Amino acid sequence: MQHRKIREFILTIGIVLAALMPATACTGGCPGNGCADAASVTFAVPDSSISADTLAGLLKSGVPLQLVEYRARRQTREISIPGAVVIYDDTPPASFADVLDASGSLKIVYPGIEGSKLASFVTELRDLGYQSIIEYPAGLHGWLTYGYQAVEPPR
Repeated sequence: MQHRKIREFILTIGIVLAALMPATACTGGCPGNGCADAASVTFAVPDSSISADTLAGLLKSGVPLQLVEYRARRQTREISIPGAVVIYDDTPPASFADVLDASGSLKIVYPGIEGSKLASFVTELRDLGYQSIIEYPAGLHGWLTYGYQAVEPPR
């Protein structure tokens, strides 16, 4: 358990540092003026997941991210983690871009109360070019269990 907390802490620090990078970072090896647009850089976060407390800390930190709930269409309770966008399990992957920010932005994905298979959703996102993805596998159940508040998602 202690190793997981250390890994989450290091991951959180990395996310915060990446978010705080200036929009342009000088690399010295780029053509032209030697600078690259850091906002267009994506990073692979292999099989990374976080806890409710880490997610709450990231949301409070102001790190630019998009929170995405993947839920079953049959879900009857209309609640989500504050700030989340909802994608239903019957939404065609080609329509994900209608709801999601640019592919280079950090996404934190979690299952709804009646969530679907998060792993297949993450695979579909990666296939569409979304690479900066962190999973919150405890989902809405974990969020509520730790005493955090849920809200009705925007329509």
